[in-house]
Amino acid sequence: MIRRWPVCAALWAGGLLSGCGLVLDLDPDVRQPALDGGDADAGGRRDGAVADAGAPDAGPAEDAATADASGPDGGVDPAAAIAAGTLHTCALLASGRVACWGQNTDGQVGAGTVGTRVEPSEVPGLDGVAGVDAAFQHTCAFRTGGRALCWGSAMDGRLGNMSSSGMALAPTGVVGLSTVVSIATGTSHTCAALTSGVFACWGRGAEGQLGNGSGSSATVPVSGYVGSAVVAVTAGQSHSCARGADGSAFCWGSGSLGQLGDGTTVSSGTPKTVLLTEVAQIDAGDHHTCARTTSGEVFCFGNNADGRVSPAGTPGALVSTPTRVAVSSAVDVSAGGSHTCAVHATGEVSCWGANGFGQLGVGSTDPVGVVVAVTDLHDAVDVSSGAQHTCVIRRGGEVACWGNNGSGQLGVPSLEPHTAPVDVPLP
Repeated sequence: MIRRWPVCAALWAGGLLSGCGLVLDLDPDVRQPALDGGDADAGGRRDGAVADAGAPDAGPAEDAATADASGPDGGVDPAAAIAAGTLHTCALLASGRVACWGQNTDGQVGAGTVGTRVEPSEVPGLDGVAGVDAAFQHTCAFRTGGRALCWGSAMDGRLGNMSSSGMALAPTGVVGLSTVVSIATGTSHTCAALTSGVFACWGRGAEGQLGNGSGSSATVPVSGYVGSAVVAVTAGQSHSCARGADGSAFCWGSGSLGQLGDGTTVSSGTPKTVLLTEVAQIDAGDHHTCARTTSGEVFCFGNNADGRVSPAGTPGALVSTPTRVAVSSAVDVSAGGSHTCAVHATGEVSCWGANGFGQLGVGSTDPVGVVVAVTDLHDAVDVSSGAQHTCVIRRGGEVACWGNNGSGQLGVPSLEPHTAPVDVPLP
């Protein structure tokens, strides 16, 4: 059950002006309360970054001191987090800047123009970022002070800037959010976790993915609440999930393929408890979801087409309860469009699921049907699975990607696919 009214005061205090599921049409000058000055606690690549947005149509200017775009030695700025979207990819750099590459039909690369970018380029003027996430036609980030920004297609209200059409070619402030600690982009919606322990979502809501029970789309954030303080969110094609501070997990939205993990194939417009405890991370793919526990085990649920949930299960089966995958000592897990990957404590990466574009990283596009180790990769610390490609960050901050590259999503100077990791030249 969603409890809205008891948290109204917390919503206002947390900077969510659409409190208690109601969207308020306030003057732009008062939509964004002052920053609280605290740093956000980002919990992983999908746990967005703090942003200072200003008014809804404001650009990315930041009043705080900006970091040097180069690395500590004046050379390449190493990556701190990676986000593989459907056909584009973004990296959060150690300096707090963001670089993106790949499909840019709707400005989702944030370059100020449209047109495919086959090599990484910095998002102009965007600094002080703590987290970033990439979806299909839009990208969102948050700054270390808690403000959120989005760019790309505004369809269905997914940018949270009071618009449901057109595009933003540069980062644009999300209305009313100033204390974000995690941000996640789905195919046509976006969610964030706030310091107050509630979550907020915006964009398409027809499948219940906004979590406020209305089933309607929203062009500004609407609030939701679960039985634990939310510390991280994730968004899939038409469902969303959140991780609680107590190790619980919740999902909502489309559940017809079992992707909510509550033991049913029933959709829900409000959060349902995932049948798993001691959750350290949860990540939503297109039609499946995976979680990592505090002991390093990986569990997945949803549509098992191509074995993306579990290669040991029946291909195409609908798995509605978390099922353990033959992966141990995991420190990161990422559910993509039709495959899943996990990083081990050793730095090795295991992947499973579809491999038609080489997204499993084994040097071929042959079906494998088992959990496989990515070729010649032993120093990964972070992984992100896109629709048909995969990217990792290595211990030194280098980025490597593999899989489909038809839109330049691998970040190398060609559009040829790669079935094994290739180095990405960061700016």
